[in-house]
Amino acid sequence: NAEFLGWFTEATGGTQVTENDVFTETADKTYYAHWEITEVFSVTVPVTLPLVVDESGEVHVGTAEIINASTGEVVVSAVSISTKNGWQLVPFDTDMAHEKVDAQLLGFKINGAQTTKNGNAETFALSAPWEIAENSRMTLSYDAVVSAVSKAITEQEVLSVVFVLEWRGE
Repeated sequence: NAEFLGWFTEATGGTQVTENDVFTETADKTYYAHWEITEVFSVTVPVTLPLVVDESGEVHVGTAEIINASTGEVVVSAVSISTKNGWQLVPFDTDMAHEKVDAQLLGFKINGAQTTKNGNAETFALSAPWEIAENSRMTLSYDAVVSAVSKAITEQEVLSVVFVLEWRGE
């Protein structure tokens, strides 16, 4: 991630040596390569966060991570979710045992942030931005609670998660 600027007479600064320069010295001489770092913003976020609910209402989650391949730190400053296909967000700590079967209620938690209100869309209140160092990864630990269902939910989209990223590169 660097661009070659040319050869110079000093390690820092100095005069650039070009193809037009004529050298008449016979003693050893050192020339220094100068480079300019190319700033790169390259982050991979998960396309899906697998979540399966079986007939007994047990939630099964997968693994996911955000990969920062940038030349600087990346910060997840906000996470927002919205429900799909008739599902409704509820606080993650909702006691689902008292909810109706097939009520399509969903509480969601990711890296400690969790749903706290009712509705179809919510921005999680992160206690602090999630910082991901240059060339590092951040594991996403997530979970959900759902109201009882009469059949397993395996192929239906139930929510959408959006990560808001900021780059703190130079």
